Amino acid sequence: MSSRRTYSSSRVEARPAERNRIYATPPPPPPEPYHGRQFERAMVQEEYWNSRGSTQVWDPLKEMDSVAARPDTYGRAHTICHESRLEHEYSDPYKKRPQPYTARADADYKAYKRPSEGHRVISQQVHSYKQTPVGRNVSPHEYHRDSLLEGKRLAREGRNMANIAAQSRTGFEQKYPQAYEDREAIKKHAHQGLSQKRSAGNYRDDDTYIDGRLAAWEKQMERRGRHYT
Repeated sequence: MSSRRTYSSSRVEARPAERNRIYATPPPPPPEPYHGRQFERAMVQEEYWNSRGSTQVWDPLKEMDSVAARPDTYGRAHTICHESRLEHEYSDPYKKRPQPYTARADADYKAYKRPSEGHRVISQQVHSYKQTPVGRNVSPHEYHRDSLLEGKRLAREGRNMANIAAQSRTGFEQKYPQAYEDREAIKKHAHQGLSQKRSAGNYRDDDTYIDGRLAAWEKQMERRGRHYT
């Protein structure tokens, strides 16, 4: 009898049917909800918006009819009507959502940032036109009136931008209630929205002030017997 030992392998041979089997990977978890409660269909609209590849953002510096429209979302409204705003229940602990911003959230963010930045530039121009010399000791000319009219036009444009910025900020906060780093950033966002409303009121006051300057210019022209068109 041979003294050689025979060892049996513990490795189990795979069956032919199992060798080529492909195991399905588990699907990724659904994204955490990040829309406000009144935006219950927002995710459906966002998926449609992304499928159209739209990155268009409204630009307040262009005429409305010259801006490429966003995808047609007829029948895909993402809000529902309520008599009052539905309060958001913040996660505990607080967590920024969405993080990072989706393409649509980023576009909505830029939609309120652009008019905010645009009317700040206009404010400086309006202030300059308000300094147009007018009065009893100034010889009036038509270019004085033209400057005042331009200031008046810019004041109205700035007021519209400031109003849009305030409305867009409020809408963004309602649509993405946790799109900020922390609760303190939410308060800052709301404060800036109120600041935009005050800016709109300031532009209205500028418009009224320039009207008074125009009336003074006309009075001086008539006083000197000068004709103008």
